[in-house]
Amino acid sequence: MTLFLHYPAGRQMEAVLLASSPNRMRLVVRGESETLELRRSQGHWYSEKGERVEFDAIVAAEAEHAPVAKAEAMAAGAGGFACN
Repeated sequence: MTLFLHYPAGRQMEAVLLASSPNRMRLVVRGESETLELRRSQGHWYSEKGERVEFDAIVAAEAEHAPVAKAEAMAAGAGGFACN
C-alpha cells in the first residue's frame, strides 16, 4: 500500500506501508534509507519528531496480480494439498 503524506510546512512524501496497528504505522519513504514510524494520538497521526502528518492519498497495491497468485496457489495445491 502506498501512502502520500503531507506535513504542515507543505512537505510531501511518498511512502510504502510495512506494518500497522490501530495506533502505529511503520513506513519506508521513497529516497530514505531508514523507516519512519507514525503514531496516532487523539485522532491525529504524528511523526517521530512530533510533527502532525496528514494523508493526501492512500493507494492499494495493484489488483492485477491477484488472479495470477490464485492460479499459482491452485496449481501448487494440485499436488495433493487442499487449497481453499
